[in-house]
Amino acid sequence: MNAWLAGPTAGGPWPVDTDAPRAVSVEFWDQVCPPAHRRVLVPDEVNTLIGVNFSDTPGDVFMDKWAQYLLDLPDNCIELKDSTHQLFDIL
Repeated sequence: MNAWLAGPTAGGPWPVDTDAPRAVSVEFWDQVCPPAHRRVLVPDEVNTLIGVNFSDTPGDVFMDKWAQYLLDLPDNCIELKDSTHQLFDIL
């Protein structure tokens, strides 16, 4: 990872003067996006819908299709179904 990225994304420290939150807390998520307002996605179903798969879709195409799919959704609160595999293959 460090061959392409530096800093927190690759496991490095956050700058000392950074006060940005690292993630959204569960409490905030539940307040802003109560369960009735969430769209829960199942990655395998979306992959099938948009025509991508880990074994033969180039990474840039995979990312572009997911980005377009998410942009086209009318929902503001999107989450991935619990206990699903990772969205992107690390191989």
